[in-house]
Amino acid sequence: MGVAALGIFVVVGALLGVGLWANANLRARGTALATATPVIVAAAATATPQPVVATVTPAAVSPTVAPTAMPTAVATVTPVATEVPTALPTVEPTLAAEVGQAYENFWRVRSQALLELDPTHLPEVMDGDYLAMVTDRIEQLRADGQAIKTHVLLNYSVVQVVDDSASVVDNLEDDRVYVRAGTEDPISEPTSDKLLVLYKLRKSVGTWKVIDSVRSQ
Repeated sequence: MGVAALGIFVVVGALLGVGLWANANLRARGTALATATPVIVAAAATATPQPVVATVTPAAVSPTVAPTAMPTAVATVTPVATEVPTALPTVEPTLAAEVGQAYENFWRVRSQALLELDPTHLPEVMDGDYLAMVTDRIEQLRADGQAIKTHVLLNYSVVQVVDDSASVVDNLEDDRVYVRAGTEDPISEPTSDKLLVLYKLRKSVGTWKVIDSVRSQ
């Protein structure tokens, strides 16, 4: 393994380790909603220690997403307040709120696209190889006559914001269901997966977009 590749592996491992520590020490509460449409329920967007991140008080650590007009296929994300130890360094609250809101919107748009098999709005929330991957996934689902109904409980932490790059660690619960394309008739059981994922975001023309994700094994 080259020096550069080893360095990337160590950085990703460190961020995922921080996410595990943060989620083990923060008391997050989220309630999944049972509806006939994809549901995304978010816990708090909190920040975890990183040497390069400015330290601030955690007073405004959990952004609230105001209700907006959303397509009927997707439910509104509702962040839930999290109690944060006062000694825990955090990302600057305004940046944490900005990145957290973009991350939640990413899930709304992604969920709608996977249910309706329509990639039209994906470039609004993702870019690069990640955008290509999700677009290809939609094409494959369409060919198989299937779609995905998303039901996910987000429990994420904004762990780093540096210039136009940000990192979010999410210890999420994924209960997605495969359905027949054009309907919400299930053809599978809920996945019931618990995943720890590092999402990388980049700010482009004033908008934060997901460009990569790394899942903990």
